[in-house]
Amino acid sequence: MSKRKITIRKDHENFGNRMARLRKTAGYSQRELAAEIGISQRMVAYYEKETDYPPTHLLDRKSVV
Repeated sequence: MSKRKITIRKDHENFGNRMARLRKTAGYSQRELAAEIGISQRMVAYYEKETDYPPTHLLDRKSVV
């Protein structure tokens, strides 16, 4: 499946909602995204449902600095 470029909206949606929207816009399933970042599909579903902030262990060190 071909992945698409995405643009990030700067509004007040929480992390989980934004993650789900961006994942769908990019053409990834939860399973594909999970495999890409090295976590389980179940964790992707959890983050999309329950999280207001990104899990720090998934952030790139360069983006945190």
